[in-house]
Amino acid sequence: MFNRKIPNFIPYNAPNTKKYIDDCISTGWIGTGKYLSLVEEKIKKLLGVEYVILVNNGTNACKLALLGSGIGLNDYVISPVFTYIATNNSILSINAKPFFVDVDRDTWNINTKKVREILTDKDDIKAIMAVNLLGKSADYNEFLTLSTSCNVKIIEDNCQSIFAKYTEKYTGTIGNAAAFSFFSNKIISCGEGGMVIFKNKEDYEKALLYKNQGRDYIKGRYYHNSYGENMNLTNIQAAIILAQLEDYEYIISKRDKIYKWYREFLKNIPQIELKKRDEGDVTWYVAILVVNRDELVTYMDNKGVSLNPVWKLNSEMPHLKDYSKMDYNNAKYISDKGVMLPTYVDLTKDEVKYICSLIKDFYAE
Repeated sequence: MFNRKIPNFIPYNAPNTKKYIDDCISTGWIGTGKYLSLVEEKIKKLLGVEYVILVNNGTNACKLALLGSGIGLNDYVISPVFTYIATNNSILSINAKPFFVDVDRDTWNINTKKVREILTDKDDIKAIMAVNLLGKSADYNEFLTLSTSCNVKIIEDNCQSIFAKYTEKYTGTIGNAAAFSFFSNKIISCGEGGMVIFKNKEDYEKALLYKNQGRDYIKGRYYHNSYGENMNLTNIQAAIILAQLEDYEYIISKRDKIYKWYREFLKNIPQIELKKRDEGDVTWYVAILVVNRDELVTYMDNKGVSLNPVWKLNSEMPHLKDYSKMDYNNAKYISDKGVMLPTYVDLTKDEVKYICSLIKDFYAE
């Protein structure tokens, strides 16, 4: 028995976090400042990319990735019906239209076979929003082939999967553009925050203009040559991100260790199926499929352990129902049975063992 409750997540406090935040405060550079450029340079070096934009959250990162890639009014964007709602809200925010596709039963990612079938039948689809769900890469070999043959852009929603890999490439560096999130419970986090990576300079420059109120610095400090928004990340947030990026190898390895602990302690329980994991995956949340999911969540909450049910189908949300085109049997199965277990860097092996013992007790009862 533990004296404290075990939450679903606790943000990681990297070794240099306080030092960098104190530096921001003592120098007065809390909004803009050097940590923004330091993070950009760090990301470029770690991921091997050239065009990076820091933004204020993951939803705007998705929006900016779409806008910079030329997606807009009435364009259809293929997207998974099973994902966090921000994926599809970002499509709506630019007046484009999501075209929902079912997911794969094993990977939980968008079903590539269904994507190919839809692209064969429709010629008004402009992009595929490929979500790298829960630390697992989508099938980019297939998507890159479709991109060429069907003339569609590939946008990566990589908000949950920084440092995951597809073959030898990091997710977020494969498509035309990619969105990242630094929300509190993400692998790299600063409370709120996000990032966009672009493949080409033209898309990058278009997005950079939009995210800063359409301000064109070449023509003067307050010259705005188009509509834009304020999507800026703060220097303090960047300071927190930099501290974590400096410690990213430990963060990734510890989260992967937590996955292995869960796998060890949950084996041989017939009511539980651990989400499939492959080489190149990273651990955001450890996710499982269970019998009597909602009852288990309530039981664990009463014991002081917070489990998160996975997302509902986006097609069931009132503002997205009109975009439902077909049955989504795999997504429905996962949505009804999936749950995310406590997963954060400071979680101990004893705590994981305790969580698993409670789950075993529930099914034994």
